Amino acid sequence: MSFMSINMSTSNLPVYNPSGGARIGTIYRHELFAVNTRAGGDGAFYRILFLNSRGALEWGELRYPPSAAIQNAYSSKYTYGVRRISGREYFIFKVRYRSLNIYSATGRRIGAVAAGQEVAVRSNNPQSGNSNPHWLQIHYASKTTGGWDRIAADNVDYGYVDSGLAYGSRWNTIPLDGLWSPHF
Repeated sequence: MSFMSINMSTSNLPVYNPSGGARIGTIYRHELFAVNTRAGGDGAFYRILFLNSRGALEWGELRYPPSAAIQNAYSSKYTYGVRRISGREYFIFKVRYRSLNIYSATGRRIGAVAAGQEVAVRSNNPQSGNSNPHWLQIHYASKTTGGWDRIAADNVDYGYVDSGLAYGSRWNTIPLDGLWSPHF
């Protein structure tokens, strides 16, 4: 599986074309991007999906990034807290600015979570989709009327929420928020 990453290093990271080597962009400090773990690299090279300077998602490659640059953005380290839902503890992240689509494990749209609500993940290092690495695996989404909707479809007990990476990638613009602010 893949995961969403946040550059918590003190460096801006050059992004290269994965098939040609030319530089195509930059990952700035406190910027979100998706890491495709299936692409290999053994810690030296990372195939990533990032928001380029034209405002479009693009595949690229990081080469020899510092370890602080490859932090699971939705890990328990950056959570808004823990909630007990149906007798089990989940890590919480907030939805800001816009509603975000929710998908089944097969990629079928099954709903949305409204801005101002929260999503709950079971793992302290949650994964994202392989085909859509900018979709975070979730188990619950809060409802505007109160309570939680269980996210389960297609014979699995989880789904995915679009992180909103296509709309913003910086700590202050990403719709699916973790505590990554440089002010914390």
